[in-house]
Amino acid sequence: MNKSVQITLGEPLERFVDAQVESGQFGSAQEVVEAGLRLLKQEQDKLEWLRQALIEGDESGPSRPYDRDALMASVREDRKQRG
Repeated sequence: MNKSVQITLGEPLERFVDAQVESGQFGSAQEVVEAGLRLLKQEQDKLEWLRQALIEGDESGPSRPYDRDALMASVREDRKQRG
């Protein structure tokens, strides 16, 4: 369901919206605002994902020592077995 909302933009944002419409990239001020809100939502979704990843990492306990040589040997062995 669409909801009608009235907003007031400051002069710099109003000029920006007008320029976007005048350039032909957007058909209306509404399209410009909707595109901006979609980008904001994407950024917030990314931040939430990162927060959750940090929480999971923190809850997983302390890190273990990393042995690069052992890892590479394991990768080479795995490749050999796969042919």
